[in-house]
Amino acid sequence: MGRFRDIKGIARTTTIAIIIVILIVAAVAVYYATLPPPKVPLATITGKVTDAKTGSPVAGAAVTADGYGTTTGSDGTYSLSVKLGKYTVKVVTTGYEAKTASVDAAEEKTYTANVPMTPIALPGPATITGKVTDAKTGLPVAGATVKADGYGTTTGTDGVYSLKVTFGKYTITVSMKGYEAKTASVDAAEEKTYTANVPMTPLIGLGVKIAVVSDIGGRGDLSFNDMAFKGGDDADRDFGVEMVELISKVEADYVPNLVTAAKDPKVQLIVGVGFLLSDALVEVARKYPTKNFAGIDTYSQSIVQGKYPAEYPLPNLMDIVYEEHKGSALVGALGALLAAYYGKPYIGGVFGIEIPVLWKFEIGYKWGCDWAINWTMKNRPELKAGIVATPRKERVLWTYTGTFSDITKGYEAAKPMYAKDAVAVYNIAGPLGLGINQAVAEIAKAKNLKSGPPFWIGVDANQDWINPGFVIASMMKRVDYGVYYATKLVLEKKFRDVVKEGKGSMTLGIGTTWAGVPMEGISVSTLADLDEFIAMGVRAEELTGEKVLPMPPDQIRATCKAMREAQPAWIWDAMAELEKKIRTGEVVVPLAFTKEVVDYWRGIFG
Repeated sequence: MGRFRDIKGIARTTTIAIIIVILIVAAVAVYYATLPPPKVPLATITGKVTDAKTGSPVAGAAVTADGYGTTTGSDGTYSLSVKLGKYTVKVVTTGYEAKTASVDAAEEKTYTANVPMTPIALPGPATITGKVTDAKTGLPVAGATVKADGYGTTTGTDGVYSLKVTFGKYTITVSMKGYEAKTASVDAAEEKTYTANVPMTPLIGLGVKIAVVSDIGGRGDLSFNDMAFKGGDDADRDFGVEMVELISKVEADYVPNLVTAAKDPKVQLIVGVGFLLSDALVEVARKYPTKNFAGIDTYSQSIVQGKYPAEYPLPNLMDIVYEEHKGSALVGALGALLAAYYGKPYIGGVFGIEIPVLWKFEIGYKWGCDWAINWTMKNRPELKAGIVATPRKERVLWTYTGTFSDITKGYEAAKPMYAKDAVAVYNIAGPLGLGINQAVAEIAKAKNLKSGPPFWIGVDANQDWINPGFVIASMMKRVDYGVYYATKLVLEKKFRDVVKEGKGSMTLGIGTTWAGVPMEGISVSTLADLDEFIAMGVRAEELTGEKVLPMPPDQIRATCKAMREAQPAWIWDAMAELEKKIRTGEVVVPLAFTKEVVDYWRGIFG
């Protein structure tokens, strides 16, 4: 009986405990039910939809953005409140072609996406017809795009097109890959058929292939490889050649990729990107003497001279090299001028692997800094603090990281330079610039800065768009021009003449000329060439599926422009003066390509 009473007591106690727990849970549920829902971060996408021809607002257009939607008001404006993320804004309305715009709504703020709509041309009583042919062969050109002020069609297999248009004067524009675009004028004043036959001139590269063999990494590096592929894309656009892309994932891929390209009967030029392909280019070029080979930053002909002196220079092999020392001198001067203006004691340089080509960057950069200090003391004597007061051998902070791929090492190298108050750090290590950018971004966030200083300086491509307001400029080594010029020389049958003229190499720099034509390859970035490199960032986003552009293109342009205009005009004037003196030969930037020469200049500049 006692045990039974104990059991009953335990059961009663357990029941009470359960009831208490239920009551507590219910009370908590009631409490949370009375709380306001958690705030979801939202962004606003707004804009104006207009007629692309008249600029008038388009009312009643349907605007959608991946699940969100609205319509434009009588003034053509719309507004959407959306969760943070990437959106494709699509606008559809009667009488206009559908249009889209991309918006990366990454923060809680308002993003603007204005959409100009192209009116759909309605069929009319007049007819414009004609035949598009190859100007050389007379054969029909099928699939050509034919446009006439809002009307459009494509040619059939017989090269014929037909458009029904309203009365008026029209410019017929015909385009087709591999041909020069052509136009024809038609005054369709009556209800009848008008004929406009269009012979198209084939581009010089029609039917020709070029192959670009990447260094490790391929597309998406926003630097060396991307620039080479850009050169191929430009040659495709201007000459009509077809570019074959061969991506090297490891060094063992170099020779097989070069051989694959050489075996293609339509490939007339094979470009290897980067000094690491030097040996592979020699090996394959010797096996395929009828093919033309070019290497970007390679020293292949030096290998030929050492191993096969009787074959030097190999007539089908061209090393394309650059005057990096001159471009580095310009950005070294820019950095020093900025340091003088802002009263900062140093400029910095983060280098990759210590190889001869990087010595050119290093000594050129230090020489440019030294030139700028002398210029400042002469022309701006009031500026006595900062780098002007820093001992000559200490003005440039520099380090070799031993890598072209470890972004963390770029960050670790740059951070102490900025801690010492360097006004700018030069990226001479390709992707390591992203690490330098990270160091700058941390400072900007901590100090709530919208623009530099601190700055960093890009390399190879125009990298100003990567962090607008903080990349003061880029030393542009136009790898794309190297690929483009090599293609041009092959198509004009001048490639091997230039190989002979340059004893195996073609140097692209400031004021350089080949085959009687100016062919340059070194410059400092400008606002004018920013757009084509923003497009490179868009391409990288498409390839990787990851966010690359930090803000919409229009905002990138505006921010970069404001940053440059915020610097005193005399800085840009001094740079222009230096470039002119380099171009005319009034000053000579030292070319350091041997250890002895490097050590000599390090003894002067540190």
